[in-house]
Amino acid sequence: MKRVFMMNAKDNVATALENLEAGDLTCVTLPSQEVYKEVRVKQTLPMGHKIALEDIRKGEKIVKYGVPIGTASRGIGLGEYVHIHNVRSDRMQMPEVWYREGR
Repeated sequence: MKRVFMMNAKDNVATALENLEAGDLTCVTLPSQEVYKEVRVKQTLPMGHKIALEDIRKGEKIVKYGVPIGTASRGIGLGEYVHIHNVRSDRMQMPEVWYREGR
C-alpha cells in the first residue's frame, strides 16, 4: 500500500511519500505513525505533493500543518490531487495565468 503523511490532525490534505497513480490505495499516517485512514487516489500525483483527505468545497480552506495554506478555487474530491490548478495560495500572490495553465 502506498503511503501519505498527514502533518496535523486538523489537516484536510496529506503529502505523498512516493509517486501515486490513479487507483492506488494509500495509508494516511499521522506524525505518531498511527494510521489515520485509507484513501483511494483519484489522479496521478508526484511524491511530495498533496492529496485531499476529504471532499473540499470551493472557497474552503486547504489546511496543512494545522493552518490554512490556501483556498480551494473549485471543488476537490476525496483522493484528488491538490495543487495550484485547484488552490489559490494564502501565502503568496501568483499570476492568474499560472492557475489557468495549471502550473
